Amino acid sequence: MDSKLHAAARLGNTEFLRKLGDEQLHLLHTTTPQKNAALHIAAKFGHIEFVEEMLKRCDFLMRETNNRGDTALHVASRVGHVRIVEVLINCRRSLSRSVSEFSWNDDVEEGQSDQLSSEHEIWRMENRENNTALHEAVRHGHCEVAKVLLKEDEDLPCFVNKAGESALYLAAEQGSLEIVKKILTTASAIVENGPEGRTPLHAAVICGHFEVVVELLKERSHLIRQVDTFKSTALHYASSGGHLNIVQILLETDASLTYLLDEEGLSPLHIAAGSGHPHIVHKLLEYCPDAGELLDKRERNALHVAIESEELDVVKQLVRRPEVEELINEIDNCRNTPLHIAVQKENYSIVKLLLGTERVNLRAMNRDGQTALDIIELKEEQAYEQVFIWKALVVAGAVHGRRQHSREKKHVPTASRSTMDKSYKAMANTLSVVAALIATVTFAAVFTMPGGNKNEGAGQGVAVFINEVAFKAFVISDTIAMCTSMIVALVLVWAVPGVPGMLVNAVGWALWLMWIALGGMVVSFVTAVYVVVSTRCMWLAIVVCIMGCSVPFLVTPIVIISARQAPHARRGFQHVQIQAPSTTMKLIRGNM
Repeated sequence: MDSKLHAAARLGNTEFLRKLGDEQLHLLHTTTPQKNAALHIAAKFGHIEFVEEMLKRCDFLMRETNNRGDTALHVASRVGHVRIVEVLINCRRSLSRSVSEFSWNDDVEEGQSDQLSSEHEIWRMENRENNTALHEAVRHGHCEVAKVLLKEDEDLPCFVNKAGESALYLAAEQGSLEIVKKILTTASAIVENGPEGRTPLHAAVICGHFEVVVELLKERSHLIRQVDTFKSTALHYASSGGHLNIVQILLETDASLTYLLDEEGLSPLHIAAGSGHPHIVHKLLEYCPDAGELLDKRERNALHVAIESEELDVVKQLVRRPEVEELINEIDNCRNTPLHIAVQKENYSIVKLLLGTERVNLRAMNRDGQTALDIIELKEEQAYEQVFIWKALVVAGAVHGRRQHSREKKHVPTASRSTMDKSYKAMANTLSVVAALIATVTFAAVFTMPGGNKNEGAGQGVAVFINEVAFKAFVISDTIAMCTSMIVALVLVWAVPGVPGMLVNAVGWALWLMWIALGGMVVSFVTAVYVVVSTRCMWLAIVVCIMGCSVPFLVTPIVIISARQAPHARRGFQHVQIQAPSTTMKLIRGNM
């Protein structure tokens, strides 16, 4: 393209066009490497007068396409220049009238002019992706452009691009309520199917556009029971995305959707349980209390799925409901109960939760004749959480299954050498260092008593505040801190890693004693400051006491929050679930 023409189109220099003589009109036919004509460029930058002037000189340029198959109308619709869209449409109208008059005068066959004015209109032209100008306007949220195009041709919503997307589907996906209303009220016909069989209602639900969902249910209520290629309804996707308000209105419209299963046999309750949405689970069971009995193709109920996905909050929601608690011992096609699955996933929190219920059956055996206790004992590599699970099962009274009648060797879970070296030994070393530091500090504190000692008189060498209650508390707490830290250090020194369970138990005792030592050190610090400061400034002494005593209350929630923010399987579950609930469940099952 000529550099001057390119600059004029980009800057909207209409005067440049007016100065072009007839012998220079060939310049308007030149294009950029991507086949963009000057009309494309001017339409992109919104130069109305330049576009009008070009159409006066070469009106056929409105049908010229670039490498992407875009006309100037595509470009203007994509960027949202309403006035340029109107100019291009008006120019096409004028051209159509001229052609009609010419056809009438020249006795052209009847119907030919109609073909020119409908099938070949620029607003119906498709680019390489089969997108019309309406597709581009809707995809980029340009409502006014969409209104102009719909006013010109009510059949435009019938056009579908290569991805299978209609204008209504794109509007629902983008959450463009105004465009959705316009299409529903003005279109002569509407295409309801989209990519992979999804409807506009599916698209609105997946993206969480509540108002669009309400409008579609009002105008096209039959969409609520339509399924995609995965046999998933809108409720499946709403349950996956955790959109409570959308789930609510879908259930109010048709609660029987809860019982519809996808191609993997998953109900919306299964999906919500596996996605980690306890509020959705509660709402589904509120409308359909018996939905907990629904089974997938592996004969698993929602409790099985929640435990398999390690969704602790969902498991809590399910086991506290009386209608679901009865299912706590239900088996899948491998005869695994929820407790079997929790032990297989090595999730101590869920195991403890299940053991805390009265109905759990500790004698239940799966298809291999294994109880929950057998499963944990058969694991070769043992981590500390597996040992805790084994202990919890033993304390709860778990028994062995038919495996114990065979010659198979019983294996009591203890820390293996490789696992111990990676976890328990490292923890023991850390605790030993901390214990030594506490012992050193508390031992030195005895020789630097708060307030000092008397230097003369009968009580020479005696602590100044010997009779104060706070001072006595300081001495006692300091002694407790030093003694418990010394015990921790000695216990860990004498713990023998080779003896089964010895290091594990030593670390467990050391953790409890370390809490006592740290508590004693905090109390000794607080009381020491109080003794010295309270005589002169009581409010400062009280502030120090409050700050010191808050330490234990701050540590616990920080540890809990850190644990909950650890990487979790459900993030991947939710990401894939947006595309297909059944595909995600296949992924989860593959990890078993």
